[in-house]
Amino acid sequence: MGVNSVPESAPVTDWPLRLLLVAGLIAILVLIFLLMRRRWKLLTAGGEGRHQAVVESAPESFVPTEVVPGLYLGTSPASNWMLRVMSQGLGVRSRATCQWAPEGLFFTRQGATDVYIDMSLVRDAGFGRGVAGTVRAKGSVLVIRWQLGEAILDTGFRADTSEGHHKLMELEKHVEKILGPIS
Repeated sequence: MGVNSVPESAPVTDWPLRLLLVAGLIAILVLIFLLMRRRWKLLTAGGEGRHQAVVESAPESFVPTEVVPGLYLGTSPASNWMLRVMSQGLGVRSRATCQWAPEGLFFTRQGATDVYIDMSLVRDAGFGRGVAGTVRAKGSVLVIRWQLGEAILDTGFRADTSEGHHKLMELEKHVEKILGPIS
């Protein structure tokens, strides 16, 4: 070995095996991305049992008795609070106001479509820890259980202030009075 000679690296002994491993890894990554895309499309199309159209505006006769500013946390299937329903923008978390009257609830949302829930579709109301994969303090999230087509959904809303939270407690009592005792 001379003074100016550079040591040579060891030759790669098995190029076909290395190329096969790289191609296999790329194929696995592509498969994972395709499955993620398929699941996202399923969720945005209504996935868990196709939903009928969401009503985006309150009827003209709707005159709210209360208005509470807060955070619309999203909507999930009643059977799975960790799954966010993405169809028709129901799963979009946004700043909102919750308004209600004897005939229904109306969520006016910033940056997302509004949601009107007729009181005849409401199945239950109560306070929980979260909905749509969002967890908050115990009893701080109003969860409205309602029916959209064949699907039973949970929609979560959290008031900005303690005064708003107390108003939401009144809404819960109002819903219980309309629905009667829930077994």
